Amino acid sequence: MLETQKPNTMHWASETDYNFISSILKFKNNKRLLLDGLKPNGKKNNYWQDISVDLKKHLTGEIKQGGNLCYEENGNKVAKAAVCDVDEEIDPHVFCRTVFAIDTTAIPIRSPSGKNWHIWKFYNAAVPVKEAATWAKEIGFKIEAKKWKVDFGKCNPNFNGSDVGINFPFGNNIQVPYDPRGETYSCKNLKHRIRFNNFPYIAAATNLKSGKNRYDAALFSASMLYAAGKYKDEYLDAIIENFGTKFDDDKKLKKIKAGEYKNYTFKPSTIEQKIGEMIGVKDFKFNTDIADTEIDELLTPLELFEYTGKEILRAREWVIKGWLLKKALTLLVGQAGVGKTIFIAQLAAALAYGGSILGKKVLETGNVLILASEETQNELRLRIKAIVKLLELTSSDQKIFMRGLEDQIKLVNFTMDKALKTKEYKRLELSIKKYQIKYILLDPLISFQTGAYDENNNAKMEQFVKDFIIPLAVKNNGAVIAGHHTNKFSMISIEDDGELVVDHQIALNSARGASSLVAAARFVLAFQPMTKKLFNKKFEPHLKDGSKFTNYAGLIEAKSNYNVVEDDINWLKKNSVSLEVVDEAGNVSEESLGVFTTTDLNKISKAKNKLKAEQNEQFVRANLHIIKTLMEDDECTLNAAVEKLVAYDPAHADPDVEEGTIKTRIRRQLENGLNGKADSKNGLTNQGISFDDGYNYWIARDHSKHGAAKIFIRRGKDFKR
Repeated sequence: MLETQKPNTMHWASETDYNFISSILKFKNNKRLLLDGLKPNGKKNNYWQDISVDLKKHLTGEIKQGGNLCYEENGNKVAKAAVCDVDEEIDPHVFCRTVFAIDTTAIPIRSPSGKNWHIWKFYNAAVPVKEAATWAKEIGFKIEAKKWKVDFGKCNPNFNGSDVGINFPFGNNIQVPYDPRGETYSCKNLKHRIRFNNFPYIAAATNLKSGKNRYDAALFSASMLYAAGKYKDEYLDAIIENFGTKFDDDKKLKKIKAGEYKNYTFKPSTIEQKIGEMIGVKDFKFNTDIADTEIDELLTPLELFEYTGKEILRAREWVIKGWLLKKALTLLVGQAGVGKTIFIAQLAAALAYGGSILGKKVLETGNVLILASEETQNELRLRIKAIVKLLELTSSDQKIFMRGLEDQIKLVNFTMDKALKTKEYKRLELSIKKYQIKYILLDPLISFQTGAYDENNNAKMEQFVKDFIIPLAVKNNGAVIAGHHTNKFSMISIEDDGELVVDHQIALNSARGASSLVAAARFVLAFQPMTKKLFNKKFEPHLKDGSKFTNYAGLIEAKSNYNVVEDDINWLKKNSVSLEVVDEAGNVSEESLGVFTTTDLNKISKAKNKLKAEQNEQFVRANLHIIKTLMEDDECTLNAAVEKLVAYDPAHADPDVEEGTIKTRIRRQLENGLNGKADSKNGLTNQGISFDDGYNYWIARDHSKHGAAKIFIRRGKDFKR
């Protein structure tokens, strides 16, 4: 009867280590060796079961298991690990350095008794079972030559793959791995050791504690990686992180990374000498050719996260709802002179001072940095001062920092095959931390790169934005806002019946250059200049302040990944604000600056839209008796209705009016008139309009069809009655 153990709360491996251990400890399925306590004579009570190893229960200590390291892969017998059983109690300091001297890839692990030893080798990829079995036997012979007892019958795997069992390690704080000095590894150390197992010096330096000249260990490790053509800063960081005690001499670490490691080359005999000094072995020798070694990047299954429906749902981290979200990029696009820089200055003021901006509430303030490559610092100060004056902003605990045209920096340097952070980018990262910058405004975005860059190249634009710009928002848990120029597309149009239509798709695609920029941004706000034609036709008769079309610009919410964008354009007015200024000679004068405010033009547009909607609905009601005659099974195509109604239109008799123009107008009137919604008594929403015949009529689309045939007028019982 299996004696199930209580889970060990102090087990060596944590839940997060499961993927790593399952990648190095592979075994035969549907067969496991149980360790069920001890027999009266003190021997282990092991027996086989025809059931697969439950590795998670093994790692928690709940069920102690073992198995056969030979398993089948694509019809072949393979192994990812091999083990030699040393059936003798030996001092760990003596045993571990001896094992490392025999084979620098071998890792000693205590046996279940806590006295004897198992010697393991973990392969980066599965090898033929004979190769693994040969290694286990050969190291056994070398250990036996040291006059230590080896149980060859338990060396695993067997040459033919037959069932020979070994108790698996890692399931408690006894069966743990040791470094060449006889000190225990953590699971993190073991992962690092296996990763760099082909570099004997780095393997020996893993878990190296203070007092062992770890600066030299880090420097020499970097030099050996460099000699093998494998050096990376991240590898050096990993070596430092896997010392046995904390190494926090940042000054020396920066010195190594600055290139000090390039100044050292080592003969194999010198490397052997230094390893011997680290582990306490005189005349240490190894047979590895450093130039041919590879770093074993262990591939473990990606951790996946299950949706259960029981998770606590966290609110989105809005800064300005619909415009700015933490850790995201907001793109401001518009033609030169439309007012992007004014808006950026207002946004900076709002994010620092709080309150609202153009009707949008600022939910969280913070320190702001403006990087403007086309405006001087003085111009930025003038703009912010004008905003503060007009909007009567009070003092704030948050600060606004800036760099202007005279301090222009480049953040990313593009070569033909890669992109690199510039020195200024790295200094900016330090400044973000020093000044606790939360919001970064870049204008224009394209000015902050240099080298072999093409703004029409999707790959380079995506790399620029995703690898360098957006991470700035992630690092400071804030947001990045970037200005960008547009092609000269009009984002609005006036229909034949005078209706103002906003084309969000054109607004979205108006950004100049590669489309990957818009794709990477979570929000896109587009600026549309007011045209003289539009102003004269739609708005001038309603304005009494003598303002001109040049005083206005429209703000369009072109894209939001997290909320529904506003349908209408938000018309803004550039108000003139006078500031007292002093020239270099000390003379006092005044400068005029523009500041945006919301306008009543939005109300005019909405009132007209409401009136137009009512007129369209009246048109539909007046013609439903004709449309009903076309219906079969309670539907007809919109195209059929348009063709029928053309003949009833008064303009049809006018030879100067083209039939296509009439059809376009009727189609729009029908779609708009039948797209309304009304709440019913029971709280449900009726689509379309209700008619006196007891039916509800609405527009429906069948996207499996093409052209005009996919749009229908349908009817159903009006259930609100």
